[in-house]
Amino acid sequence: MNIKKSNNVADKEALIERIKELECLYDLSALTAKHHDSEKLFPLICDRVSAAWKFSKEAITVIKLGHVQYASHLLDQPSVYVAENIHLEEEIVGRIEVHYPTTLFDKNAFLPEEKKLLKKLASEISIWLERKKRMQNEESLKRIVEQQDRLSILGEMTAGIAHELNTPLGNILGFSEFIIKGSDTTANLEDAKKIYQSALHARTIVKKLMFFSCEIPQNITSVCINDLIKEALELLNPTITKSRVTVQFHADNDNCKAYLDKTQFIQVVFNLVNNAIHASNRDETVTLRLTIENGYLHFLVQDTGKGIKEDEQDKIFEPFYTTKSKKNGTGLGLSVVHGIVKSHKGRIQLSSELNKGTTFVISIPLKQ
Repeated sequence: MNIKKSNNVADKEALIERIKELECLYDLSALTAKHHDSEKLFPLICDRVSAAWKFSKEAITVIKLGHVQYASHLLDQPSVYVAENIHLEEEIVGRIEVHYPTTLFDKNAFLPEEKKLLKKLASEISIWLERKKRMQNEESLKRIVEQQDRLSILGEMTAGIAHELNTPLGNILGFSEFIIKGSDTTANLEDAKKIYQSALHARTIVKKLMFFSCEIPQNITSVCINDLIKEALELLNPTITKSRVTVQFHADNDNCKAYLDKTQFIQVVFNLVNNAIHASNRDETVTLRLTIENGYLHFLVQDTGKGIKEDEQDKIFEPFYTTKSKKNGTGLGLSVVHGIVKSHKGRIQLSSELNKGTTFVISIPLKQ
């Protein structure tokens, strides 16, 4: 009779433990569906998992992800534990552990069902991480598509404006030249020269707008990329000397060749390096790197300067948008770079962090 009663008690205790485990799984599903922030989610998971273990008051749950660690309680004494790895795209990125203090328990204190539960919990966390990464990738892709659409519309508008301005600017330049040639007073001559210089400046802006909208015809030839980069650096030499910034150029090959427009590529290099120099402080280094891979040339320009704010990064390729002061830029440099790279069927990637620097990577196919 006592044996039967003892078995009933054991069965009841086992049933209670199974219910706790099922409730834990249910609560975990609810938590992962509700929370998208790991800082809020993982401490809640740790608390919930500890409560599901048989000796819940002594159980301490720890989740380790990279260099970050979350725990239900402070783990400040020797312990025995069970653990399961957490995966992200088949790569181990962390693990979940449940500990008991060695002063009270040994490894036999963990139930077989609890070990199975821990494996399931690790799998659920892995699924949550994958879902979060997928959402981040989709959001990033959405921003890129929106930016490309906006730039495409701007390109069409810019092309129309540039064409409309070209004719009157040509007339202004032509008539101001007639005035300069026929002027008989110093005052008239000086005024005519000012008109002429202003019109030239306006035409330069129009030309840059046409670069952005891909309206400038290209002269595609086989060229040595290394030579073009060195030519652009020679043009920038006075700026480099004045700013006291070191520019280092590294190339995988001394004779990297590609089919592109020589003048336009020099302008890309010039604008990117010039921006990097202006973003850098004295005695800092701007790094240039040229590599060839999978039929593409990759040109990197990296500085360790002030960086670009996150909310400005989507706008910097738009015409007339600039993070510089008005006297230091028109806001057309990066829009021109974008237009040229696009016309060469390439892409431009940006990564930046405030006070840590900015990196641009241009990728252009070797053959157009």
